[in-house]
Amino acid sequence: MASKSKVPSAFSNAELVPLGHSSYLPEPPLEEEKLAIWKSQVLIPFSLGSKPHAFLGPFVPQSSVESSFSADGVLAFSSKYNLDSLENAQKVFRTMPPVTKDLYLPWLDRVEGEKQDSWRAIGIYDVIQLSRYNVSYNFPMIMSSLFFWDRATSSFHVPCGMITPTLFDVAAILGLRPAGPSFRPDSHPKNPDVTPNFQKLSYQLFITLNMNRDGPVTDEEHVVFMMFWLSAYVFCSRSLQVPKTLLTLAQLLHEESSICLGKLILGNLYENLNEAVASFRSNDFPSVISGPFWLLQLWLNAIFEEKLQSSEPPNTSREIEGFRLTFLTTNIAKKHYYNAFRQYFNFFLSLQSFTPQLAPFSARKVGQVWFKRPFPSRTPSAQSEVLMTWRQFLSCQLLFCSFTHRPYQVVAYQPNLVARQFGLGQLKPSFMLEGSNLDILENARKSIDDLNKAISFFRKRRSEISPLKFEPIFYCTSTFQSWWSTYYHHPEISIEACN
Repeated sequence: MASKSKVPSAFSNAELVPLGHSSYLPEPPLEEEKLAIWKSQVLIPFSLGSKPHAFLGPFVPQSSVESSFSADGVLAFSSKYNLDSLENAQKVFRTMPPVTKDLYLPWLDRVEGEKQDSWRAIGIYDVIQLSRYNVSYNFPMIMSSLFFWDRATSSFHVPCGMITPTLFDVAAILGLRPAGPSFRPDSHPKNPDVTPNFQKLSYQLFITLNMNRDGPVTDEEHVVFMMFWLSAYVFCSRSLQVPKTLLTLAQLLHEESSICLGKLILGNLYENLNEAVASFRSNDFPSVISGPFWLLQLWLNAIFEEKLQSSEPPNTSREIEGFRLTFLTTNIAKKHYYNAFRQYFNFFLSLQSFTPQLAPFSARKVGQVWFKRPFPSRTPSAQSEVLMTWRQFLSCQLLFCSFTHRPYQVVAYQPNLVARQFGLGQLKPSFMLEGSNLDILENARKSIDDLNKAISFFRKRRSEISPLKFEPIFYCTSTFQSWWSTYYHHPEISIEACN
């Protein structure tokens, strides 16, 4: 809901502040009356000349560098890298969505014929259609990105600031709404008796065993199809088999539950990135990296788009960005992995200034109708839904990322760290988790009581959103730049010296 209080403007009819070779947004005034409102607001308005813009709040002038980031810094800050795993990247990432679809597509066609209305009703039709496309991996690109990932902030650290896939990106790429209840491992389907029999088989044999050739699609077949799709094309099971842990989620989707699948996918990507980087940091190179890295690949394709060549056919669907982005993945010969890794690594290091290239979906030209609606809405009847959608995009919150409750797994979503990706001004951010609160997420994995404490912690800090018109802007304040520069320093990096 919108705040009942009028949100005061940070400043009006101002100009950018030149400093050195860059320009910055003016600093919001530290006036007690305004700060009391801004500390609970998602959007803080201001204007440059006659154009309306906004900062992404909440604005609480505090936060030290030392208590906000992972103690060891990102891997790119290391003086030496071991790239042995790059040689075996195709094996390490063997859980990527299957390219061979000769059995899957007929099954998809069969189930879609009867269930597409159900899929549309809960907003998953387009993301299921994405499985018709080959989302192949650019291994050097993904591997280079891991060296810039920070677990504490769930973001990539580059010279100009933080960047990361967000719920806004998930909506643009996959067409998944950010609203709806989060999936929890202790969720209960309405009809738990719909429990198909299945065996742990290879994906091809699984389809052969479970796809009916004739007659209507039964409840059991629909549930088992959803399990296969979730395992092979969404969460990319580590075992390359369909795990029973996906049964509850498949049943809920079959029942047209309003579960927010986008949050679950994004939370899993964050957690899988954490696990992959932890393996590299300990020199215990993973034998396999699993999870929805296809989403990361599509997001990176959008970020790197100016450097990539597309093989997109002219009739590609424009319902979601994901269809187009699949045609930007570059297939690199194994003998060129090393040179490609170096180029992508250096690209991350070259991001000295934030440009619209790093906010590829901020104009919202492609996507679902609800995604492209103006903010604020011009239609009073749609205002409530628009505000709810943007509040989810822009509010800090917990994301669940596990399918079992032993342990519960949660990660923090902190969009205020990457304000410019939404076309909003970047303030020096206030961190949800710092100081005495740093252990909240880790403790949440221990018991249901600790999990509920974490949920309560985030709910108490939920910000309000007001229907404020803003035009995209990609600047930060000089305070943010000074703060970030204090943290982001790295020695002269020589990839050639890597083992």
